Amino acid sequence: MNTSLVFCVLALSSSWTPPSAPDLDPSAVFRRAEPSGLFEAAALRSTVIRAQSPPLQLADGMRDDEPIRQSFPPTFSNPARSTPVNPTPSTPSYSAPNDSAPYEEPLPNQPAPMFMQPSPSGTPYMTAPPPGVSTWGANGPQPYRLGYSLWADIGWLPARPTDLSGGGEFSVFETNIGLNHTIPTWWSPWLFSLEHQFGYRSWSGPTSTLTPTRVDLPANVYRLGWDIRFDTPLNSHFAPFALTLAFNPSINSDFNQQLSRNAYNFDGRGVLTWQLDPHFQLALGAGFWDRVHDRVIPYAGFVWLPDDRWEFRIMWPQSRIQYYCGNYMGEDVWLYVNGEYHVESYQIGSSEFVAVPPPNDIVSRTDQVELEDYRILIGLRKSSPIMSGFIEGGWVFGRRVDQRFGPDFHVSSGFIGRVGIRF
Repeated sequence: MNTSLVFCVLALSSSWTPPSAPDLDPSAVFRRAEPSGLFEAAALRSTVIRAQSPPLQLADGMRDDEPIRQSFPPTFSNPARSTPVNPTPSTPSYSAPNDSAPYEEPLPNQPAPMFMQPSPSGTPYMTAPPPGVSTWGANGPQPYRLGYSLWADIGWLPARPTDLSGGGEFSVFETNIGLNHTIPTWWSPWLFSLEHQFGYRSWSGPTSTLTPTRVDLPANVYRLGWDIRFDTPLNSHFAPFALTLAFNPSINSDFNQQLSRNAYNFDGRGVLTWQLDPHFQLALGAGFWDRVHDRVIPYAGFVWLPDDRWEFRIMWPQSRIQYYCGNYMGEDVWLYVNGEYHVESYQIGSSEFVAVPPPNDIVSRTDQVELEDYRILIGLRKSSPIMSGFIEGGWVFGRRVDQRFGPDFHVSSGFIGRVGIRF
């Protein structure tokens, strides 16, 4: 239940090229060599904590379920021998000029030009495999996608019992939308990104009205956020290091009362990534989450790419293990398992039962509520050059709802499902 943004756990994904093959692509300053989709995310630009927790990214900069540009791994052969020099000068020859127009139909004595589709092995830098072909290697997402990108997802947590004395169940329906824009800066190699974020939550319950555990949560809450980020690509002149610095202010409220300090979250994060070799990276950083209970969150872990299909992102507060299934009908397919730590908060209008003789009364007031939980999800992600999407489901547990003034309570563990799309 957050919009991919309050930290940057690391995102570094891109088309993989073998460790032994030098990357000759002129745009390599914005790419990373890797054997599978690597940090979008931290991306992770994926994938992918929602709303108020940052996206799964390494060095931030990308969401790892964004559309990608597919590519075959480059192939190399032994260099051709140089042509021997003939010490005897040759007599220049002359042939009559051809008077045929180069852009008109060929003359009768000229063969028609033949066009053949290049083969993958003969075109090492082909940008897309033929449709329906399962390509070798994990063609991961680009780590820094310049320009605009749009994403949206929805999630559902069905009703589960609470531990309130009056009973009652609590359910959540969520929607998250983001529009990101990434551009180079004058301070090369730094990149600047601004993401506009919108989040919506529909809450149902709990229905407890018994004192002193009266709970009066609103039916709808909203979030407006702006993620401001500076990144250095891993392949820049800072290599083998990459750095992310980000600030994420947001307004979080039911908008049923005047906004106060409790409606504003001022989050920030910084992450340093160190690539020891093409198969292994370390990430270390910290972030501040402005909630009911403020938190300083460590961002620490590693990314291990044992081969061209497996990827292990073992880190806090979000981890992912994913397997590249191949390219089918022109789309790359990943199967993955996510582990997430999630916290979000909102300013709400609430009510309090006050015993004032006589009679007793209920007084309205402004409060702040915080929702905290842990999640494990299994998902399937498909990506094409135009768009990508994912579907995932799993288990949410350790659910706690804290209020600044009202009573706190726990929600039983249960199912969580999400679907999303990226352009």
